Amino acid sequence: MANAAGPAEELTSYAMARSLDTQLDSIRNYAKASSLPDRTSTMTRVDFYIAPGSEFSECLTIACRLVEKAWRKKHHVYVHTADPQAMHTLDELLWSFRPNSFIPHRHENSDHSAPDNAPDVMVACSGEPGEHHDVLINLTENTPEFFGRFARIAEVVRGDEPSKARSRERYKYYRKRGYPLNVHSL
Repeated sequence: MANAAGPAEELTSYAMARSLDTQLDSIRNYAKASSLPDRTSTMTRVDFYIAPGSEFSECLTIACRLVEKAWRKKHHVYVHTADPQAMHTLDELLWSFRPNSFIPHRHENSDHSAPDNAPDVMVACSGEPGEHHDVLINLTENTPEFFGRFARIAEVVRGDEPSKARSRERYKYYRKRGYPLNVHSL
């Protein structure tokens, strides 16, 4: 015989649910009043882009396409690379990866800043995203500590088995924490 909840238990459950709703409303109102983003209704979305081959150059080309797409949609983009060499290689590639395309960008060591009212594209390896919080493109094999501040993450992964195995660990990490995930095999 199943235990049926009595009126007292139902009232307690209802009161707890109302209390949680009130607390969430209070958080939303505070966020609006203090100009903070409302993170109670949105969560960082994580997309994995699996390159067709094992060459890092394929990942760089995918990153260029993702940067271009995000930039055209007026998103601010932070591209996280593993080291200065990868940062400079991507910096050069963004100037020339398409003959009829131009993506204004900068790397973290440049003296330039983004024009006012224009989407900013920053290529960096230090792990200091500054004011960026819109789109993170991760070209490293680690989960960046600062990932949670971004609305979107694009994890670009080499197509070889060792790289895919490492990306599965990152996938599990995000999934365990409840982030919405998508995988795109290119």
